[in-house]
Amino acid sequence: MDKKFTLCILQQIYEFILAEEDVNKRDSRLNAVRFFSELNLGTKSSFRYEWPYKVSGQFGNVVVIDLEGAPDFFSKDLFVNWAYDNLN
Repeated sequence: MDKKFTLCILQQIYEFILAEEDVNKRDSRLNAVRFFSELNLGTKSSFRYEWPYKVSGQFGNVVVIDLEGAPDFFSKDLFVNWAYDNLN
């Protein structure tokens, strides 16, 4: 299977989100939502956040991500590896 989201890509997106000015004003869940919004392969209107724990969009073969079991966004390695497992 061809993996669209390599660990390298996910780490780059993570660092991009971490560099945003308001990253510390958002809680872990909202930073995760922001992270997945950047990974959405569809249009902006195809990405949806369903409070409190689901995001949907076009992530290759994956359409819905359940954030309930996500590690803390600020635990980079745990979060990025969790995202990788959920996307691939």
